[in-house]
Amino acid sequence: MAGALAAVGLAAGRITPLPGGYGGGTFRVATQVGELVVKVRSDVRPLVVARTASHLLSSHGLPHQDVVVPPTRTPAGWLIAVRWIDGHDLSHEPVSGWSAEQAARLGRDLGAWLSRMHSITAPGRDWLGKADRRFTAKLRHGAERGHLATGLVIQLEDFWQRVRPALDGAPVALIHRDLRDANIVVQDGLFAAAIDLEQARLADPLYDMVKITESVLTLHPVLSTAFCEAYGLDTARPDIRDRLAAVFALEYLSAVVYFDTRGDQVMIAEQCDRLARLLHQPVTMG
Repeated sequence: MAGALAAVGLAAGRITPLPGGYGGGTFRVATQVGELVVKVRSDVRPLVVARTASHLLSSHGLPHQDVVVPPTRTPAGWLIAVRWIDGHDLSHEPVSGWSAEQAARLGRDLGAWLSRMHSITAPGRDWLGKADRRFTAKLRHGAERGHLATGLVIQLEDFWQRVRPALDGAPVALIHRDLRDANIVVQDGLFAAAIDLEQARLADPLYDMVKITESVLTLHPVLSTAFCEAYGLDTARPDIRDRLAAVFALEYLSAVVYFDTRGDQVMIAEQCDRLARLLHQPVTMG
């Protein structure tokens, strides 16, 4: 690691391995330009995505892990270095024990931050066509691999025909794509930044609601209301309900494919259960 950093002009002091990692290793490193998170990957694509997303967020003044060293080939692999952010991610915060006022502040700050991120749009992009293709490909993969029963496939096809009209004309925006508790940093009980932009995409902005709903808004009873109000999300609108149902289905189908490549049968079964529930239960935030 020290040699890889030297190759990009960084003198490494303390190097601490960090958990997680997308196809490589992640480290916290003390350098002459401050504390950095250094990621080394075999595949440059997610690092390029992170660099591009970081540039867009910086241009809009959104707090995040800004890139200090762009994707660079080193003897250890492709490397990117981003600024370390002091604080703790939400998975290590006792949010359930926070006061209602403190939790509501977090919900408002997170909703406002995400609304600003989703204002970075790509006009003229066709989300309906892309969503149709993604749904068909993921559904076919799950069926051919034997993870989705024939009855469930038929039900999902009928479900998709019901909700897809709401996607016609839906906005296409920059989405984080992995906005879960472990990627939201707080400091002194306040929202500090979002981290890990390697899965950022252009899609219906409601895509980001899936992981937020499942891993963040459930942490405290007041989070959901505060977040939805700050973001401006009206879940009572039929078109919003159908768009949410569509992105939840796409996310679960994508997860089936993801876990299939890793042979994780437990997680595959969990995603199939979620898909079955989605057919009969409307999406609720929190």
